[in-house]
Amino acid sequence: MLMKGLRRFPVRFRILGVLFVLSIVNYLLRNNLSIALPSIRHEFGFTSTELGWILGSFNLSYALFQLPGGIYGDVYGPRRAMAWIAISWGVLTFLTGFAPALMAASTAGAIVSLIVAAT
Repeated sequence: MLMKGLRRFPVRFRILGVLFVLSIVNYLLRNNLSIALPSIRHEFGFTSTELGWILGSFNLSYALFQLPGGIYGDVYGPRRAMAWIAISWGVLTFLTGFAPALMAASTAGAIVSLIVAAT
């Protein structure tokens, strides 16, 4: 029933909907770290300097993975890149509890592919 209703929309609008949802999830994942910082600080007893190092490493890994994500999107195309990145994003987000820098690795590639797909 749902698929029959979705077929009324052109493919480009369905793809736009998926990209919109991915963008929202990406935004929430990147910004929920700032909401969680007080709890993290309290639970682990981190100082402001240590939290600065944690956030800095997150941002550095996020920036470093922009390049391979963009290259992958250019070489294999935005559709294949988004499919692969969305799957790896889910797996890496699951593993974030074990190594927080993994979340930056997956979302960085998604941002670049979203930009490539939108242009």
